Amino acid sequence: MASVGDGHLTRADMPLIVSYVQACLLAQSLARKPSQRAEWERAVKLQMALARSLRLTVQARVHPRSIGRNLPFDGERPWARDDEDDDHATRQ
Repeated sequence: MASVGDGHLTRADMPLIVSYVQACLLAQSLARKPSQRAEWERAVKLQMALARSLRLTVQARVHPRSIGRNLPFDGERPWARDDEDDDHATRQ
């Protein structure tokens, strides 16, 4: 978890952490039981709510503007185009 500082989680977060782990374990065990789909959905919703409260989700750890900036880009950069290509395209 290099994206967060050392003080991200504190001793006061312990009850939430324990509940999060319990929700994760419950969701995992219910995932194997198709007859208990409703219970699994509730466990996953609880798991996500606790993850948000603990700020474990990517959205909570990364500023929205920097998410797109960190994605790999394989296309041509607009500023890297040759001006002659642009002039040729506009003349045709």
